[in-house]
Amino acid sequence: MKIPFIKMHGLGNDFIIFDNEKNPKIHDKNFLQKISDRRFGVGCDQVMIIENTSIPDNFKVKMYNSDGSETGACGNGTRCIADHLMKKNNLNSLSIDSISGNLKCFKDDDLITVNMGKPKFGWQEIPLSGNVDPKKVKLGNFEAFCLSMGNPHAVIFLNNLEELENLDLNSVGPKLEKDLIFPEFANIEFACVLKDKTIRMRVWE
Repeated sequence: MKIPFIKMHGLGNDFIIFDNEKNPKIHDKNFLQKISDRRFGVGCDQVMIIENTSIPDNFKVKMYNSDGSETGACGNGTRCIADHLMKKNNLNSLSIDSISGNLKCFKDDDLITVNMGKPKFGWQEIPLSGNVDPKKVKLGNFEAFCLSMGNPHAVIFLNNLEELENLDLNSVGPKLEKDLIFPEFANIEFACVLKDKTIRMRVWE
């Protein structure tokens, strides 16, 4: 049986998107794991499933990690969904309902922006597995600032650009995202502030 899908990426995060697909198989955890596998499946960071609603510019989206677990809204994934739906329906703005809430999306020329709402800093809201200071979470040899933008994030500031570029993200990222402090895992961001007051960042998701 053929199941149509769309493959998109936003800033390097890649997604498999099912648009109003009625086949119940796409919600099966085993199927989600197989299609997300980069060696034997299509490969992706997350799977997005769009469900139409009765409101023309409002859509419901379920989001799943590559392990098949449902997750909160991802900013890059939401932008990809919005870009696809705006082109398909000739819209310049729309709303996406997710377990993270209702997200407003806007188009300006070819740029898609999403209002992800206010970050949450409470350890139970992120969530963390214990009552620790979210601004000073010990992760291996690093200290992280943790928050939720619909799903857990840990931001680690490094001293300089060289340290950031030499970081073995593929080795460090998987270990930190599954640290016991994160009951729902976490996106790991390594960042440094440059002299022109911009921030360079590398992400493990």
